[in-house]
Amino acid sequence: MPSIPSIPTSSSLCRVAAALRRFPTASSSASSSSSASSPISFAPHRLFATTARSCDPEIVYPYRPIRRLHALINSRPYIWRSLPIDRDTKDAIMASDLKKIATKEAFPTVGPYSQAIAVGPQLYVSGQIPGDKDGNLVEGSIADKTKACCANIAAILKEAGTDVSRVVKVVVFLGDMANFAEMNGEYEKFFAHKPARSCVAVKQLPKGVPVEIECIAYLGMLPAKL
Repeated sequence: MPSIPSIPTSSSLCRVAAALRRFPTASSSASSSSSASSPISFAPHRLFATTARSCDPEIVYPYRPIRRLHALINSRPYIWRSLPIDRDTKDAIMASDLKKIATKEAFPTVGPYSQAIAVGPQLYVSGQIPGDKDGNLVEGSIADKTKACCANIAAILKEAGTDVSRVVKVVVFLGDMANFAEMNGEYEKFFAHKPARSCVAVKQLPKGVPVEIECIAYLGMLPAKL
């Protein structure tokens, strides 16, 4: 069973819920001043509601109140600093939405970073260089090395529960822009849905490789319902 980080106490969450009820949402505050804001229908006890599902309740239950509270805070960003909770509780609320993604099927990290981080509906994949899952650099043409980068991205996306079709932005780093055409030929086979992209030439890349690719994918998660 995965370890569960420290969770804010029920009393802390109730104090926050009570404070949030006194403030309009960001959307309602942006409406015309001539129209009265509708009251916020929110019951603090709903923060602690859970449903009977096949998931392990010891894992699911502690996260539900935090996710709901995080949605409330996001709708009222201007009162974040005035919330009646301590810094540790605030940090726990924000950290609960961060998830590190790691797989042994992609090139291992070579520094103090994660292969990817999922936060909310977004997945941020670190730059992938042409290497295999054993940590060996791939030899061959620029096309071969681009394919290796894409294969690493595919493995990380799979570990996160998504696939390449959900990638929305790609950044390609080249050691020499003269390799652009060959890289592009392999790239378009992998990213056939044509996500947004930037491609830049840099002086040098990690381990002296000629190409590195990073991306952002959409996980499609909906915000917690209140």
